[in-house]
Amino acid sequence: MLNIKPGGYFKIVIFLIGFLGGLSLFSNWYFEYRASNLLFQNLEEVHRSQKAGYEYLELKRDIGRLIIASNLQQESEVQYLRDSIRLKLRSLRKELNLWRYAIEADLSLAPDNMKEAEQDELNELLLLSQLVIGFESNTHRLLVNIFNEQSQTPQYFEHYQLWQEGLKPLDYAFDTLVRETKAENYLEFEEFEEQIALTWYFDAVLLVSALSLSIVLALLDKKRYQKPLLRLKKFLLRVRNQQSDTLKIGQYGQIYQQIENKLNSVLVRFDNEKTQLEALVEAQQQELTQLRSDKAINAMMLDSVHEALIKTSFSGEILYFNPALTDLLNGFKVEIVRNINSVITFRYENSDLLTFDRLIKDATAHPEKSDLRVLLIDTSSGPLRVSVHIRILDSGVLFSIKDATSAHTQQAQSNLISSLYESFSQSVWLLDEHWNVLDVNSVVCRQYFVQKNELMGRRMPLIEWLLTQQSQYQQVMEHLKKHHHWQGELSELSLESQLVAVKVSIQTLLHPSHLGHYLVVVDRS
Repeated sequence: MLNIKPGGYFKIVIFLIGFLGGLSLFSNWYFEYRASNLLFQNLEEVHRSQKAGYEYLELKRDIGRLIIASNLQQESEVQYLRDSIRLKLRSLRKELNLWRYAIEADLSLAPDNMKEAEQDELNELLLLSQLVIGFESNTHRLLVNIFNEQSQTPQYFEHYQLWQEGLKPLDYAFDTLVRETKAENYLEFEEFEEQIALTWYFDAVLLVSALSLSIVLALLDKKRYQKPLLRLKKFLLRVRNQQSDTLKIGQYGQIYQQIENKLNSVLVRFDNEKTQLEALVEAQQQELTQLRSDKAINAMMLDSVHEALIKTSFSGEILYFNPALTDLLNGFKVEIVRNINSVITFRYENSDLLTFDRLIKDATAHPEKSDLRVLLIDTSSGPLRVSVHIRILDSGVLFSIKDATSAHTQQAQSNLISSLYESFSQSVWLLDEHWNVLDVNSVVCRQYFVQKNELMGRRMPLIEWLLTQQSQYQQVMEHLKKHHHWQGELSELSLESQLVAVKVSIQTLLHPSHLGHYLVVVDRS
């Protein structure tokens, strides 16, 4: 056995644990430092590639918008887009340079097995930069052709198509390089995750080694630590032998009983709160059910009225454009851009159906007759006669449709509301804020033997009788203000001139307007 002074083994154990722990901390710091630097560079590289691709797409969109604006002779928009294109060309070159710097920094930190891929990526980016230089010169040439003041008949779309044909190699290069950049960076992330995982295994090995050395050294110095261990053993035995004299079991029983009583009181309080909450939830569910019922009635009525307004209010300009130019028009502000074929159906005045394709063919075949046409549009209240101005453009066909007359809109609303009320199984009345009748269904009109126009603007007999009973009227109004719904029985004069009680439900609409304020449902079953 080695001859070591007393306390020497303990010092050796402390030294080994400190040395191995420091080695573990240094290795962890090294790998995490490398991983954090690589993570930053990879994120910077992916960000710059995405930013360059975004600048390129924005530049293409602005050029398309410039073509359309110059064709429509919008001088302010043309000036703004021309300056924006020049700024974005410089911004694209700047992003490509930052992208190259990020790849070069990543190349310096990449492991040996990834350096070749990073170098290939750098070469592809240099090739892309050369394509961007050609793209810049082609764009300047396109702007010169567009703004040539000596040209009397500028061929905007012809120049644009020639410019767009030259973008195919650049589009392919951008798309390929951006996707490869993301894929390669993800591979590097996975590789460094594996390296960081190795540090955990290294820590485990160091811990096991330190414990093993500590046990071995303790066994070598067993005689030195034998006396303290025996003293500790005797102390524990003495405490165990004295436990029965100093502590009483009854004390534990009293403490347990107090804790049990407190827990039971808490459980009772929780049960009471649970019962209260269940009652509150049930009441709220009933109220929610009633609100959903009210909302369904109001929503059905308002949606029908809105549908009538939409179908009878065609205003502004509608542009039917070539599907090939959809990308150019995306984001470009026009009054209304939509496909008419999915919204309305045209008819000639002789009631022949007119499809949208047929209208386009007729307008193209006879341009001298396409300035103004009188057509019919099918709506919920019958055919609507509109005047349509048609212009043939290079990008498609431009329609200008005047507003429908207010009389036709009112007629459509009236027909829709009547058809809505006739769909109910019970008698339904729509009243304004002064309890005057706005609309009644045919069942009510036949029951009172009066014409519909004689009831319009007057109060219904039930409400007229209710207004004479001041106490009952105040009770109904207070209930309506609080709950927006009242249900009960009112007196009515029957056909035999006798007072009978009928069930009545009065609701306040969720969105009161000039189209209605109160909805009254009478059940005479």
